[in-house]
This record gives sequence, C-alpha cells and structure tokens, in this order.
Amino acid sequence: MIELDTLTENQNNLCIDLIEKKQYSEFLREIETMPYADVAEVIEESDDVTEVMKIILADSDSKAGRITSYLSEADQLELFDNLPTESFAKLFANMEPDIRVDLFQLIPEDERKQFLRFLDHKTVGNLFLLDSYDPDSAGGIMSTEFEAVCIGMTVEEVITELKDIEHRTHNLFYIFVIDDDKVLKGRVSIRELLFADKDEIIGDIVKDIIAAAHVDEDQEDVAKKFEKYDLYNIPVINGKNQLVGLINSDDILDVIREEETEDMEKLMGISQGDHELSYLESSIFSHFKKRVIWLIGLTILGVVSGLVIQEFEETLHKYVVLAFFMPLIAATGGNVGSQAASVIIRALALDEISIDEWFEIIFKELRIALMIAVSLGILAFFGVSLIGQNMTTADGPSIYLIAQTIGVALSLQVISAIMFGTCFPLIVKFFKGDPALVASPAITTFVDITGLIIYFTTATVMLIG
Repeated sequence: MIELDTLTENQNNLCIDLIEKKQYSEFLREIETMPYADVAEVIEESDDVTEVMKIILADSDSKAGRITSYLSEADQLELFDNLPTESFAKLFANMEPDIRVDLFQLIPEDERKQFLRFLDHKTVGNLFLLDSYDPDSAGGIMSTEFEAVCIGMTVEEVITELKDIEHRTHNLFYIFVIDDDKVLKGRVSIRELLFADKDEIIGDIVKDIIAAAHVDEDQEDVAKKFEKYDLYNIPVINGKNQLVGLINSDDILDVIREEETEDMEKLMGISQGDHELSYLESSIFSHFKKRVIWLIGLTILGVVSGLVIQEFEETLHKYVVLAFFMPLIAATGGNVGSQAASVIIRALALDEISIDEWFEIIFKELRIALMIAVSLGILAFFGVSLIGQNMTTADGPSIYLIAQTIGVALSLQVISAIMFGTCFPLIVKFFKGDPALVASPAITTFVDITGLIIYFTTATVMLIG
C-alpha cells in the first residue's frame, strides 16, 4: 500500500511539473489512466485551474466533466465565471448529476436562466428533477445514471447492452430489473449474469431487493440502511415504486461526513448554513455569523451568574475562601454535563435508545451520577484540605469544614449536571427537535448557573446554618 501511495504521489508531482512547463500533450497522456479524483487534486495545486481545464475540455468533454465533479465548489464556481458559457455548459452536462445540481444551486439566481439556454433538454430535465427534491433527502443525493434492464430480456440481450454502456458506469455490482412501467422488480448480480445460460430470461434469475430508499427519505436514514445491510449501492424509488435513481457508497461517505460536521457544529453552538464551503474558502463574515448567534444568547444567559453571586454576596463576603473554588464547581459541572449529553445524543443518533425508554435511561444515569459524585466529592475534600491550610483565619471555620462543604456541593453539582445532560436531549427529541442543539455550550452555561446556586446554598446551610 505504501508503494502504491508513493507511485501515486510521484505521478501527481510529474503532472504538476508538466503543467508548470506547459507540456499539455504529455500531461493529457499522463492522466489518461489516472483516477479523476487524483487529476482534480493535481489541477487544484496548479496556478491556473481554468487554463488546465480548458486543455482537458478541448480533449474530452466527458473527462472534463467528471474531473470537475471532484473539484472544490470554489474552483467549480471559478470555472463558471472564467470559461465561456458555451464551454462551461459542455463541462457541466458531463458532471455527476448529484454534484451538478449542487453547483447549479450555487450559481447566482439572476445568471441561472441565461445559463440554462446553453444546456440540452435532457440535462435541464434531469437538473430540475433533482433540484425539486430536498437536498438532504435520498432524491437530493441520488444519481440518475444507473443501469436497469427489463424483466423480459434474455441474459444475452442484457450482456450485449452492458457492453455498450459499461464505459460510463461505476460501481457496477448489480443490474436492477424493472417492468414495462419502470416498477422495480429486483436485482441481478454481474456474477449471476456470467454463469447464467444466455437464453435464460432475466425474470427467472432475478433476486429480491435487499433494501430501497424512497425519494423523500432523509439521507441520514439512508446511511443507516447502508450500514445495516453492508450495501455498495441502493436503488431509489418514488411513490409508485418506480426506479428513479441510485445512491452509491461514495455518496453515503459524503453524507456521513456532512452529518458528522453538522452534529459537531451543533454540539459547539455553531449555526448551520447551506452549501458550506471549506474553512479557508469561507469568508470571515460567514464564520462570524455562524458563531456569534449562539454566543450572544449564551452570554446574556451567563449574566445571570452575576445575579446569583450578588444574591449570595453576604456568604461570599464572610467566607472569601469560597471564591477560590468557584472555578472548580463550574468546570466540573460543565464537563460532566456535556459528557452525559454527548453519550445520550450519540445513543439516540445510533438508535441504541429511544425516548420510550426514558425511565430506564434516567435511572441508569442517576446511578452513574452517584458513583461519579462520590468519587469526585472525596477527591475534592482531600484536595481542598491539602491546599487550603493557609486560606482561613483563626476565628473562621476549619479548613476541614470548608473542604467538606465544597465536597458536598461538588457532589450535588455532579448529580444535577448529569441529570440535566441526560434529560435535555431526551426532552428535545420528544418534541421532534435535534438533541445536538442542547449540547456543550448550552449545557455548560445552564449548569454554571445551577452550580453557583447549589454551591452557595450548600455553603450557606453548612457554614452559617
């Protein structure tokens, strides 16, 4: 594998060198057998993406389109801006259908109508079909390039047809079988075709579909089907059970990465946006908009912490030593609360638990909380006793009473934070929301406030009585 990676790297470096020297004939010969993804990587490292794509487009419309499908959205838009519209239309028509519709949605709306005039009717029809589906649905990520044969064809007829179309098909593991009304009837593997009698009717060897996706099905649910059944691809059907598209494993990898990014941003309180560019391609203002909304809300909520401290000002003034351990209470509560929320959110996402099991979930987390609370409470007691010998006056409470107070308060804070971290995602899920929205920053801010209340209430009770 290392040797293969080295060969790929050497070939990529050679292509970059040929581009720099403008030896385009040699460059075209070199990329003849290279994967489109590697060619796109080479082009993105060149100084002029548009110039290189012009060379490839002049050599082959089909190859240029496929390579463009692997370029970043920023480079795709650069080609739209710099190439003559007629040239870009040829390239656009040969892109992967699902990637093509994503690019079309990024084109400024006032320029779309003019651009459509340069596309053939088939491309426009396919574009509008995919554009009509929710981008996060099976229909929004499917490809309309798939191979289907009629149930009444013979094996020989199917093989003859495949010889004509195989060159434009990737991941060809199964041939899908339909009837005259395009209703999906089953599948036949390439292996079964090779070993079947050439005069045998496809309908006699067709196998049932393992799983199918409806055009309106959420892409995350489709990804779960891939995982459950170990699929290479999955057919997409409409309300009449007609085969309308195909989702391949590479599309699902993109979905998984997109969903993971979305969940991570939600966990960190970052607002979502459509058609996200990469980090460096995104503008500073777009990053500002995504981050600031949650932070403003949480900062306003955080001001409540000041009101809590003000309410217990007398206790804090009398026992200044308590101020030294406020960060301990806040940090521990935020950590255990976010940790509990992350565990529950992950379990919900993987369908390991459901809101119908709320009592069992809460009871289990409560027992976990008690064990953690006792462990951290004892640790806090000995820690405060050790480092706090010089923090109290002679007429004040002993350091051991202070340590005991902090240990009890920390234990109560741990139990409270874990319960909040457990219950919030379940409540949001019950109301059909996304549990990730209540994670990390939201949990931390809320737990900080309740932690201060618990801390000073416990101190008031145990130290003042």
